[in-house]
Amino acid sequence: YRDVESNANNELIYIYNHAQTNDYNVDGTINYIETTVDAVTYRQTMTYTSGAITKITATDGTDTW
Repeated sequence: YRDVESNANNELIYIYNHAQTNDYNVDGTINYIETTVDAVTYRQTMTYTSGAITKITATDGTDTW
C-alpha cells in the first residue's frame, strides 16, 4: 500500500494522516482503502490471486505494488 500520494499541485499527501475507509470483499479480504483530502478521494484497490494480493492499483490507474 502506497502511503503517500501527490495532489494536483504536486504536494505530498500522507494518507496515514487522514481518516481511511476500508471496503471488504465477501470473503473478508480488503477490496479497497480510500481517504479524502481537500475534496479529492484517493483510493487503492487490491487484486488477488488464490487469496494473495498480487496487485494494488491507485486512483490514477497506476500499479503501486
